[in-house]
Amino acid sequence: ELPFVAGILTFTPTTPNSHVAILAESYGIPFAYLEDELSRLEALGLVGKRVALRTSSGYWGSCKLNLLDASTVPEGYVGEILALKSPPELHLTSKASLGSIAVSNLSGAWPEDIRYIGGKAANFGFLRRVVPDNSPQAMAFTFDLWDAYLDQDIGIRTLREEISLRLAPFSQWPADIPALTTALEGVRELIKDAVDFSISQRAAILDRLSVFDAERKLRFRSSTNVEDSDSFVGAGLYDSYSGCVMDDTDGDNEGPSHCDPEQPEERGAFRAMRKVYASFYNLNAYLERLRHDVDEEQ
Repeated sequence: ELPFVAGILTFTPTTPNSHVAILAESYGIPFAYLEDELSRLEALGLVGKRVALRTSSGYWGSCKLNLLDASTVPEGYVGEILALKSPPELHLTSKASLGSIAVSNLSGAWPEDIRYIGGKAANFGFLRRVVPDNSPQAMAFTFDLWDAYLDQDIGIRTLREEISLRLAPFSQWPADIPALTTALEGVRELIKDAVDFSISQRAAILDRLSVFDAERKLRFRSSTNVEDSDSFVGAGLYDSYSGCVMDDTDGDNEGPSHCDPEQPEERGAFRAMRKVYASFYNLNAYLERLRHDVDEEQ
């Protein structure tokens, strides 16, 4: 979990495919490992001051770093520098209806299917075709299910309308982050704890999950059109959870979990799916969509 910051300096090395490195790339912010004692002392000497930080890649993967005391830079010039950090427009594929709640065989999924099942699922098709013996059996629920879930009536309005109402004050960047944090927590709680799938949706979900062992934990992962695309990685923005079909079909709410006896409470598939759905409203995820002026309806 990495908050949106202006830049990152670390005393601990990492790999280029770590979440921090990928997120820094997505955010468009400097990220560098301070390898020698001199650079570390220089950085520590600037703690509490406004600094200008720039990193760039050198030959053979080396990292160049410029760290300057900017505490005396005129405010007008600071504004010009900060304007250079404005994020580029994302060229995202708008979600579309497939006419089905799931794609049962991801071996036939291609990158252009991001509009139906999101980037992670669409790209997983490549693994299933190339290394079928070294990638797990997988399926994807489509945006049809997501839309149907959001369009459920929860009283005087639909869930979609309730979420839009709560987040309406936060439609422009920069946002009031403390207030937005509270609003997003409420939205996530609504999805995780208050609004379940409808009876017909639950039946359809169980039908599609019947190809898996009901007493084996399934991993439910996010797959949106606002991640894993050619223009936006979005690593770490959304969450993954495990769920057990047998916990949903045993006729009671008593634990332990059929798939994991060490878990004292049931951990059903519906619960896991709603928690993944709720992570669409994680603070970092919402801020990134806001920063890039992404239309939430798309």
